[in-house]
Amino acid sequence: MGSAYTASPTHPRSVPAEGGGDMFHDSFASALRSFLLAQWERAPSTRRAYEAAVTCFAATYPDLTLDGAQRTHVEHFFAMKSRWSQGTRLLRWKGLRAFFEWCASERITPTDAMDGMPRPKAPPARQPPFYSPEDFEALSNACRGHLWMGRRDQALLWTLWTTPARVGELCSMMVGDVDFEGEMITFRNTKGKGVYRAVLWAPAAQAIDRYLRARPVDATFVWLSKDRVPLTPHAVRLILRRLAENARLSKPIYPHALRHNFGMNTVRWGLGVDEAARIMGHRTTKATEIYRQWLLEDQALAKVRRIAG
Repeated sequence: MGSAYTASPTHPRSVPAEGGGDMFHDSFASALRSFLLAQWERAPSTRRAYEAAVTCFAATYPDLTLDGAQRTHVEHFFAMKSRWSQGTRLLRWKGLRAFFEWCASERITPTDAMDGMPRPKAPPARQPPFYSPEDFEALSNACRGHLWMGRRDQALLWTLWTTPARVGELCSMMVGDVDFEGEMITFRNTKGKGVYRAVLWAPAAQAIDRYLRARPVDATFVWLSKDRVPLTPHAVRLILRRLAENARLSKPIYPHALRHNFGMNTVRWGLGVDEAARIMGHRTTKATEIYRQWLLEDQALAKVRRIAG
């Protein structure tokens, strides 16, 4: 990526260090503060990753002003980081892409320094942990009884267990999106335009209904925190982590792993790849095909274990 670029005598000086602190031009520091404020809806880990990407880039060119940043600088920056893993490269690319796109949209810069710059290749997908019905039962038993937040946690678990919801889609659920009579939930797709629907399983419907009846305030959004404000993706991750600790679950649990768990089930249920892509809210079948590959690998390993045993 940009490997053909070579620094010239007029190119801003660069330092090979990873970068950090305030050792870069004030225009970057000022824009970065405003940019991070604009990312308030994103998870803290995402904001930290964005900040690290911009800080690293700006510290590499300490004399460079934000207005002076060009695509050649970005290409040179990535060419210098040849030892980065695919995952780190993609993470830094996403952070810089979001920052420069925001700067252009806010007219802080006349152009987007990364406009048209190709996205780095993503690393191979890692198979997440598989959760058994016994794991789910242990998590469900860890919910705090009949208190309204305990009912919320149980309803959250059932929704994540029986639908392919991404955590952002889960948090944006409104009461009107739950169709109890039609047995459907409508999710707003966070990976593209439009919406998609998921089947509302009977146990999930019962759990959501019990929670909505018990929560202390009437609100537009379904999932509320103890402070009666909508849950954030980060809060959902913390809830799952707490339940896993209380259930003494040895494997890590997080929302997207439960989505992958559902995706694996679509293969077990015999859905075609086109059908599964529609159910999962995927725009193409490319992302859905990975579930078939994971299942084939699991089946192959199980056969070898039987032979070895």
